[in-house]
Amino acid sequence: MSRPMGFSTGALSKANYCQAMSWIDQTSSDALELSALREEELPGLLGAIVNLDVTRYRYKSIHAPKSFHRLSEAEAVRMLLPFANQGFRIILHPDAIQNFDAWRQLGRWLCIENMDTRKATGRTAQELRGVFEKLPDARFCFDIGHARQVDPSMAVAFGLLFEFRDRLEEIHASEVDTSGHHWAMSRSCLDAFGAIASRIAVDVAVIIESQVPQSRVAHELKQTRDLFGRHT
Repeated sequence: MSRPMGFSTGALSKANYCQAMSWIDQTSSDALELSALREEELPGLLGAIVNLDVTRYRYKSIHAPKSFHRLSEAEAVRMLLPFANQGFRIILHPDAIQNFDAWRQLGRWLCIENMDTRKATGRTAQELRGVFEKLPDARFCFDIGHARQVDPSMAVAFGLLFEFRDRLEEIHASEVDTSGHHWAMSRSCLDAFGAIASRIAVDVAVIIESQVPQSRVAHELKQTRDLFGRHT
């Protein structure tokens, strides 16, 4: 059994999912995350979903906006429900949530992601515990790069995995710097992730968030497969 693996469109081409998907289509990716990290991107993706061909992907998700200013959370949930109805997991930052009642409508399709040091909460298992208490059906999106940035010893990463293993639905993989930017994974990053990779269930999808040019997409996928694929 092979692990679903692929890219976030936002990592490859911000606000241009068509270009990102054209790059991804040239690889062996069988997982996909559509990015609507900026709320203005969500209406366009919603309009395109009917005609978007994602049949090749065994696993699909969409990253919800990281904050809400023009849209209410209830409006965003209404726009995201068609994606859930087509089998997409909905990835959400915990600090974006004010209206927990609205997000409960997504049930198990909702995945809460752990945060990096730029955020005041959602970084550790302890900080996420209260979010999952309010969203008991939600799943977990484990950003290993965020966890390593918070704690290079990887103790925070192991704590997150230990506590939320039963909720784990998606992995985010990239190297995250002190400013929160996502880069291609270095050797030291891959070595740190290796200890975690062996403890992740084989059916959990890996989404690569490394910001790489088109010429490096296939290489980043290969080294991620070498790391996470050898444990399947």
